[in-house]
Amino acid sequence: MDSSEAKFFITKKGYHEILEEYNRLKNVERINVTKTIEWARSNGDLSENGDYIYAKRRLREIDERLAYIASRLSKYVVVDPVSINSDTIQFGATVKLLDMDDDKEITYMIVGEDEIDPDRGLISYKSPIGMALLGKRVGDYVEVTTPRGRREFEILEITFKDRD
Repeated sequence: MDSSEAKFFITKKGYHEILEEYNRLKNVERINVTKTIEWARSNGDLSENGDYIYAKRRLREIDERLAYIASRLSKYVVVDPVSINSDTIQFGATVKLLDMDDDKEITYMIVGEDEIDPDRGLISYKSPIGMALLGKRVGDYVEVTTPRGRREFEILEITFKDRD
């Protein structure tokens, strides 16, 4: 499979969020920034016009994000975690772990790379922890090399539910 055929897993909620972002950027933010550029142009000298310079930069950022999203929309494989019935960890699983180093429980949901948010426990299936967990069962132990060093986890619980 070459890179043009690559598929990207994403949860149903993540897909809807990406679509909402795309529509907001295209139909609201881009239009507003374009109006700001037109207004700033009407003020004359553009070389020292901060509003113009900022708006052009923001328009470039919006267009880059729109192009990125557009390039991925047809390549997404949308997964509804609620529809999964498995006793092994798969994409979309919510996993409760015991961190063996500090004896604390943590919960991660295995999601797509376009919806990760480690602060909310959303980790990519391509991350070191995500890859180590795939295919494992309750009671299994996994050792993972992370940017914070070597960590060991015990898998306490696996559920498949909607993303928060």
